[in-house]
Amino acid sequence: MREIDIELPAPDPIQRQVLDHCETPGARAALVMARRRGKSKTLHLLGMRNALQGGIGWWVLPSRPMSHGVWRALRNHGHEIKKVWPGVEVREVDRMLRFPNGGELQIKSAARPETLVADAVDLVMMDEAGLIPRIAWEESLEPTLLDRDGVAVFAGTPKGYDDLLHPAYQNGLQELEGWRAWHQTFRDSPYLTAKQIKRLEERFRNGEISEKFWEQEYLAAFLDDAGAVFRKVRDACTARTLDGPEQGRRYVIGVDWGKLDDLTWFVVMDERLEVVALDRMVEINYTLQIERLKALAEVWKPEVIMAERNSMGEPLIEKLQMDGLPVHGWYSTGGKGGSKAPAVENLAALFERGEVRIPSDQVLVGQLQSYTIKRLPGGTFAYSAPSGMHDDGVIALMLAALAHTDVDQVELIM
Repeated sequence: MREIDIELPAPDPIQRQVLDHCETPGARAALVMARRRGKSKTLHLLGMRNALQGGIGWWVLPSRPMSHGVWRALRNHGHEIKKVWPGVEVREVDRMLRFPNGGELQIKSAARPETLVADAVDLVMMDEAGLIPRIAWEESLEPTLLDRDGVAVFAGTPKGYDDLLHPAYQNGLQELEGWRAWHQTFRDSPYLTAKQIKRLEERFRNGEISEKFWEQEYLAAFLDDAGAVFRKVRDACTARTLDGPEQGRRYVIGVDWGKLDDLTWFVVMDERLEVVALDRMVEINYTLQIERLKALAEVWKPEVIMAERNSMGEPLIEKLQMDGLPVHGWYSTGGKGGSKAPAVENLAALFERGEVRIPSDQVLVGQLQSYTIKRLPGGTFAYSAPSGMHDDGVIALMLAALAHTDVDQVELIM
């Protein structure tokens, strides 16, 4: 049989350490890596080496949509190898590379842990392990490694003290039998230039990246409140509510319209980013909501009223504009006028820098503290209140802050 020489990309020093460790039968590795550090490249090298040596390997992600980019890179690599090794199979439906020597590397989803079964596997790599349920490892993946004394890799960016990545990392730090751990921030990345690193640090210092996101995604830190969006909320509860405007102050109002059993919230904020008045109501028809807002505007004379435009917001805004109020609409779902993520991150950064002040209102405080960020199956992020809770106060506060702190955004939607 003709000998085939397949050359893999040269590993960086950390990748070389991981590759060397994973040559040991039964090895366990925890890779806690920040964004842009090269986690996917590390797993790619591990999986391809195993397959080229005739091993069976699985690259497991929390869901199939999260694997699109991973499969694209593997597929391209497979086609390149096929040019010198014609027997290589690139199987699109199975998301698998199969080599003539019996080696395989296949993308798997942990969305249904019961499907992760096989007689024997040599390598299991759990990507974004913090989002993979423990049951997938304990009841499905770990048993597939027993017959061949296979290798397991737990990799990802921290997601708080989760059930899989964090315990694996602790095992590696203690160097329990067969375990090793690596921790890498974005500054450790050989794939970023000094200029790119400096730019990221400037963005953080300027408040463009929130402290929580910076610590978790770029410094790869395990955080107690990793899912929480707003921190230092209690520290911000120093505002005093007023009955009316103070001379020389400028005011804006943030509005979130009530729908079904939601509350309608009006938040009045001055240019110091201090909330000076709150008004909320429930189960009130839209005509009365408009009248309440007009009465509030008569008192505070706001320069801007920023209101959500989605759903019933459009006709309400048009009616208020016809009545002469300075109402500007905002879209929470992207497209014309902006999107939710930048507005939420703006408010989060204000809390972390201690620049926003709110009254000690338990409803508002509770909504802020429970507001979370979640990674979606496609790899993007979504901000929302937990199931069964409301975020109407958060949205109204967010819009008031946006009106004061993001002039370009306000001008865009006028």
